Amino acid sequence: MPSSGNARQGSSQNPLEALARFAAIDLRPERKSVMHATARAIIDFFGMLISGTVSEEAIPIRNYARSTWQPGESTALGLSGHFGAECAAFINGATAHILDWDDCLEPFGGHPTAVVLPVLIALSESGSVSTREIFEGYIAAVEAAAALGRCLNWTHYERGWHPTATLGIFGATIAAARLLKLNFEMTTRALAIAASLASGIKGNFGTAMKSVQVGLAASKGIMAAKLAAAGVSANEGIFQGAHSFPSVFDGTPIVDWSPLQRIGMDWALLSPGLIFKLYPCCGSTHASIDAILSLRSQFDIDWKRTREIEIGVHPRRLPHVNRPRPKTGLEGKFSLQYTAAVALVDGEVRPDHFLKEAFDDQRVQSLLERVVVKELPPAEQTIVEGRDDCYAATVRVFTDEAEYLLHVDAPSGSIPEFPVSDSELERKFRSAVSPVIGRDNVDPLWGQMNDWLIGKTGTQAFLNHVNRLILKNN
Repeated sequence: MPSSGNARQGSSQNPLEALARFAAIDLRPERKSVMHATARAIIDFFGMLISGTVSEEAIPIRNYARSTWQPGESTALGLSGHFGAECAAFINGATAHILDWDDCLEPFGGHPTAVVLPVLIALSESGSVSTREIFEGYIAAVEAAAALGRCLNWTHYERGWHPTATLGIFGATIAAARLLKLNFEMTTRALAIAASLASGIKGNFGTAMKSVQVGLAASKGIMAAKLAAAGVSANEGIFQGAHSFPSVFDGTPIVDWSPLQRIGMDWALLSPGLIFKLYPCCGSTHASIDAILSLRSQFDIDWKRTREIEIGVHPRRLPHVNRPRPKTGLEGKFSLQYTAAVALVDGEVRPDHFLKEAFDDQRVQSLLERVVVKELPPAEQTIVEGRDDCYAATVRVFTDEAEYLLHVDAPSGSIPEFPVSDSELERKFRSAVSPVIGRDNVDPLWGQMNDWLIGKTGTQAFLNHVNRLILKNN
């Protein structure tokens, strides 16, 4: 369970050695349920990556990378030619996260797949890496990153760090170390190197830099592993002491590292499990969106006769989603006010709601001023069974005729007992990729991807097929 406040105890265990031992020696992902959870994550990732290739916000990121890095052997979806592994991981990581529609993992405090899978894909295109090895690399990386998050959150998160980047780099490093076949000692050193490469702050949420931070973490994970393989030295005790990672990032060298002892026994991919986002915006807005959509449907609420919308969320969420006057669609993804207005006006929240034409919709803009965001009272800070954090929202809608109230304990699909189903995940994938590759190509792509997931198609062949579809239709 993630720690909170200062209620943390010390431990003599070397955290990096525990992570490296799990990744390089002890990993045994034999449970079919863990492998199935990994397949679901990969499906969602490719839906988000393909969809992101045509995003306007991704263009300057991709242009920068293409003009900066040297050519290589790895694929960056949506671009012709091939790139070095670090470049491809950067591009695919940033692109997969640009819509902020990709999966989340609570103990980690962020989006694990967008920072881990690009590393595995970039390093696996030679044809000598099996799908099974990609699965195992993903599991090792995500489970290690989640265990690290259990030790450092929520202090790390609340101090303003972006865990997808700052903790994700350690998952990315483990992913790279697995495919580069680093031993225990080199993996430990690679993680120590990654500590000096970690960066990313929540102050850049609502801008393209949020996605850039993710891409950089993926790229630097490969860098850390390669530096270790080259023999570069680093302090393998960098997670302990006065100048340690926790001391510098979280403000205290005292950490309870006991969650690391449960890696490989308590699978984070199963409990609490990944959250697959149903709306293409910050997850901290989803409970309030659910509440507004439910009230709108149940009571046929007319936005024109709405005097005020009051939203209460946990104070942990307010610093990055209390944005009463977002200036761009990307910033609107992190605005409780904007997403609430869109939900009430249109009865849904779609990717195109964050493009300029929809963002400038005067109906939505006029309603923004009537949305009030408050701190959720302690009595309403409900935490559903199986979760450690509060995702609840209380929404009140005041119209000319009446007042409507609804409290949502957690967003749809985020309750461990009622996750997004396989069929819902498939529908999300299809809706995400159809505008990019064309509706007629979705069925063949779905078949190709499933062939790749079971090892019938090689990674290079699969990526070539996907990229041809994207380039042909755009």
